[in-house]
Amino acid sequence: MTATGPIPATPMLAAALRRTTVLLAPAATIFAVGAFGAGLVFSDPAMERTAAVLAAGAAIFAFAWRLLQRGLVRPAALLLTGTLLVLPILFAAVQPPTFASFPLVPLLGVAFALPFLERRRLVALMTLACLSAAGTTAIQSMAPRDDRLPDWFFATFNVLGLLALLVVFLILLAGFSNRLHRSLRQATASAVALAHQATHDSLTGLANRQAGLALAQAVLDGPPEAQAGAAMLYIDIDEFKRINDTLGHLAGDSLLERVGQRIATACWSGVTARPGGDEFIVVIAGPADQGAPRRLASAITDALAVPFSLRGREVRVSASIGIAHLDEATTAEEILARADAAMYAAKRTGKGQTAVFDPAMFAELQARLAMEGDLRQALEADELRLEYQPIIDLATGRIVDLEALLRWDHPSGRYVGPAEFIPVAEESGLIVPLGRFVLSRALADLRGLQEALGPVRGPMMSVNLSARQLSDPGLVDAVRTTLAGAGIAGSALRLEITETAMLVGVESAAETIASLRSLGASIVIDDFGTGYSALDYLKRFVVDGVKIDRSFIAGLGRLGPDEAIVTASIAFAHALGLEVTAEGIETRAQLDRLADLGCDRGQGYLIGRSAPIEDVVGILLTDRLDPRPLKPLPPPLRVIAAAAIAT
Repeated sequence: MTATGPIPATPMLAAALRRTTVLLAPAATIFAVGAFGAGLVFSDPAMERTAAVLAAGAAIFAFAWRLLQRGLVRPAALLLTGTLLVLPILFAAVQPPTFASFPLVPLLGVAFALPFLERRRLVALMTLACLSAAGTTAIQSMAPRDDRLPDWFFATFNVLGLLALLVVFLILLAGFSNRLHRSLRQATASAVALAHQATHDSLTGLANRQAGLALAQAVLDGPPEAQAGAAMLYIDIDEFKRINDTLGHLAGDSLLERVGQRIATACWSGVTARPGGDEFIVVIAGPADQGAPRRLASAITDALAVPFSLRGREVRVSASIGIAHLDEATTAEEILARADAAMYAAKRTGKGQTAVFDPAMFAELQARLAMEGDLRQALEADELRLEYQPIIDLATGRIVDLEALLRWDHPSGRYVGPAEFIPVAEESGLIVPLGRFVLSRALADLRGLQEALGPVRGPMMSVNLSARQLSDPGLVDAVRTTLAGAGIAGSALRLEITETAMLVGVESAAETIASLRSLGASIVIDDFGTGYSALDYLKRFVVDGVKIDRSFIAGLGRLGPDEAIVTASIAFAHALGLEVTAEGIETRAQLDRLADLGCDRGQGYLIGRSAPIEDVVGILLTDRLDPRPLKPLPPPLRVIAAAAIAT
């Protein structure tokens, strides 16, 4: 509705209309009886006709009152308007004596319709009212005065008519008041809405970046006691992009809204704001003790640990939290930058972690941003290469698999290991193009290796998939296209996926894994035993093997739980028909013990370090990497486990 459009009736206007009809209906009835009596007394047919018109008007006014009683304010007002437009002309036509008030009735009759019509229709109605008034005046001026009626009769009619016009004028005033009240209410509501939009986030309803920074600045500008213990928490949802890519942006927005609600609920003090994206801030004003920000961060972490349900799927999220104390800065922007740096420091230590700002974090953040830029350039300048680490069959010592490992020849000559640049690639999203580069180069090298070996059956190729890659909608098509382009059968490709990569969007990950297996590729769970629930994943996902994490292999032969964990993992995987690979084998004792336990495959520095593809060809031509004769193995534990299950 525009400002010039119709305005709904207020209770005040409806009450005024009811009072008017209560006055008009009896007044018209009294006038009708009086006119009829005067017609009989003075033998005046014109007065009898006037009585008939007044009686009709009384009936119309009574009907309008019934409409108002039923809440039909608009129809009643329009009915009264039409009646007041027509009645004066009828009066002038049937009763030649001049009633001075009649020409004003059509003009003021517009008051009844004023609140219900837009400007264009009101202009048309005013025109009709003017024509009605002019017609009434013309008829009265042309008609001769009937001297049979006494002067007091005309005076009485005029006084009563003026009183009726006064009532109509009050209706007119109520109409204007209603319109003004509505306009002011709209203006106030618009101002409040604009003010809310300027300081609040449209998705979550929380305060926005501007409001959050304004509060922080107010604390900084306030008295020293208000800064005591005051802090800002910078909260970033871990791997939110994967949720967006997997479940869609609508589900992502719904998750952000609910995450914001949980954070706000968990904050017993402070104001929660959303600067944008998947980030939130909490400003804690003093006075507060120094441990309050840590406790608040812990409460937020616990609140987000409860799974979310999105489109019938269970989704788990975590958040990295950075804390910066307000007494360490002079401006809100500065404190925001410090909390942001602390958040990135927390994220580097793992998911769901919290860190307090330290000045050294700025230098680390700058170095990380520089590395991201260098990594982008490395992709374009062909500074990346692959090396391959052999994986052997522990029963025969033969090389059966190669794991593709990414290496970076940094222009500065400084060694940059995967542990340093892969997390940067994950955070920045560069891991997707990096992953496609690795897959393409590895399959091309495998093709060249097969041609070099000739009739000798070559090894398989293992390629790692990150969480970002697993949620990439184009992953399956990229693998299919790359396999076809390299001329490699899908059965020669093994894709290693960590358990944590399956943490978000379980159903979608299961669909992607099934599609990859339909291409002939094998799926191996990497870093087995370190994720959220290893046994749960083996039940949910159809995979071909597991790779036991090096942290457990390092404890073989020592006091502690590692050997028991490795033994149980091998038995459990074999019971499910899965192939087991141990990574990180560095001693002969570890190798012998794994062979005794029935582990299928192994890799590590003892077996062979990673090497360029040219060196791998020479090694493969020896057809065997492990020079020692393997001892006869005991009955495989998988057989024992299967027999136990059968009994």
